[in-house]
Amino acid sequence: MLAPYEPESGSQLKLLQVVRRGAYRVWRRHLGKHARFKPFEPVGILDVGCGPGYFLREAKRWFPAAKVTGLDYEIALLDWVNLPDATLVQGSAESLPFDDNSFDVVSCLQVLEHLKDPDKAISELKRVLKPGGFVCVATPNLACWSAKVAGASWHGYRDDHIALRSARDWNRALEKGGLSVVEEGTTLFSGMPVLRVPPLILISWIPLFFFGHFPWQKGESYMAFCRKEPVI
Repeated sequence: MLAPYEPESGSQLKLLQVVRRGAYRVWRRHLGKHARFKPFEPVGILDVGCGPGYFLREAKRWFPAAKVTGLDYEIALLDWVNLPDATLVQGSAESLPFDDNSFDVVSCLQVLEHLKDPDKAISELKRVLKPGGFVCVATPNLACWSAKVAGASWHGYRDDHIALRSARDWNRALEKGGLSVVEEGTTLFSGMPVLRVPPLILISWIPLFFFGHFPWQKGESYMAFCRKEPVI
């Protein structure tokens, strides 16, 4: 039996990597705008809930000298990463096995909704981040237009999504957890069943590719780019 989100084949892994490459452009833009890391700077990047390594591969493309670390609860997913020089760790987002102030960038994409205690995970993201470092967060938005229209058929309603919240509530949780939200927004309507099949899926994916998120509260996923403020 496949672990959750485990690719069925190497060709599927490559296809999904191409799809996610467009989705991750928004994080590259935010890092370029706010962090301004040099391409060959040996920054430390942690992907919490890394799965088969989609974000890790992109991070390594952006910053070839980066020291990338992936953490996931499912060992079977880590077996798919196959990224030279990556450090792979099995563990929980709610109790990260890393020292304080260890990473320049931490990503946690479509993970918080799976956790019993997402607020504890947010505090852990901040703990392992260096002062002045950045966190990338994405998670379903319970207050999205798709959930209201699609009702029970909205794809965000799943047995493994046990911590669904609205964009506004996620913002409050991040701020309460000690992170400063630098930029945030939500996506469009990919959760609508009719918009999840080709070619209509392009209605959501094309804007996601070019813009990432939009400054409104009713989109499918909440996305936040946060900073751990330096101690003065």
